[in-house]
Amino acid sequence: MDDDTGLGGGARLFVGRVPELAVLDGGRARAAAREPCLVVVEGEAGIGKTALVQRALADGPDGLVAVWARCDRSERDWPYSALDQWLRRLPPGTEGLTDLAALMRHASAAPLVVGQALLAVLAAVSEEAPLALVVDDAPWADEQSVAALGFVLRRLWSERVLVVMTARTGSQAYAEASDDGRSGQGWRGLSRGVARSETVRLAGLGRAEVGELARARTGAVLRETEAERLMERTGGHPLHLRTLLRQVTANELTDVSRPLQLPVSLETAIRHQLETLPGESRRLVEALAVLNTQVPLAVVGHLAGITPCPGPGTSTRHRPSHLGRRPAHYTRTAASRPATRRRLPGHHPPGAPRPPPRGSRRGSPGGSLGSPCRSRIRSGRPSRRPSRR
Repeated sequence: MDDDTGLGGGARLFVGRVPELAVLDGGRARAAAREPCLVVVEGEAGIGKTALVQRALADGPDGLVAVWARCDRSERDWPYSALDQWLRRLPPGTEGLTDLAALMRHASAAPLVVGQALLAVLAAVSEEAPLALVVDDAPWADEQSVAALGFVLRRLWSERVLVVMTARTGSQAYAEASDDGRSGQGWRGLSRGVARSETVRLAGLGRAEVGELARARTGAVLRETEAERLMERTGGHPLHLRTLLRQVTANELTDVSRPLQLPVSLETAIRHQLETLPGESRRLVEALAVLNTQVPLAVVGHLAGITPCPGPGTSTRHRPSHLGRRPAHYTRTAASRPATRRRLPGHHPPGAPRPPPRGSRRGSPGGSLGSPCRSRIRSGRPSRRPSRR
């Protein structure tokens, strides 16, 4: 992770991502050997997609030239906005570049005609040095650029060209593009015309990388349990890690007797989102943050104090995201936590007789939860996720 999505201060920090770098390095090597290819990097916001691509396309002995197009929602309706960024970064004086720029200034220019001219320009540039074309946040790319790029990808054969696209999963544009991809349209359909294409899906950093990042930022050398706690707290998410490490000290990281504080900026954002929800929706989110598992929706509704509860056969299909789940729990008022726990099926006041357990560990249609989940909720802590080793 470099300083685009990593830790500030101008230092270029990068940890982990060895398998993912290997995929991009392989694509770079194939392009240099006149085997054009496409690599798609997917992951949620802040997971380090841009940092990974920047690291992989850094200066090397092959003399690779990398040109970027950063797509934005505000430019989605501007024809050829993505290609325009490429053209402004290609070497001036390239044969055909001026004519292509003039052609793209006409909104009515057909993408296939633009694609044919672009193919000639890319062939000329790649004769001088291997070329990497990056489309950052591809789901927001304009329709004309995507169509022209598709024309080019279907005709690249021996040019020294690597195309890299990044995509933020979970966004509206990603979902829309996924629907288009099933019919062969949109940026998701581009890989269908490429002989060599690969997809890299980024998840959170592992425990060792989390510890290495903490040491680089704070100087703290974390023991295994301390690194495990930090990883559990952040899910190994680089953006969450960066935000948290900016406001904690080395002593706070190594003192496992005290909970790690929630990043102020993240807490503020989550509070704002929760406050805009209707009351019942907000209580459902809080209940899910406590449960942190897939259970019948009737149990969630009961825990949230919502009546009538959803039908017993309905189950929650998705957990809250890691960045939202724990903040949703920790930003609840202290007064709401005991009330939420008292609504837990199987919760009993101190001294009250306990009936024999019933139902499954994961929650039955009747709304029973297993003892591990009950004890976790009575303690007022979110359920623990399996560790990523």
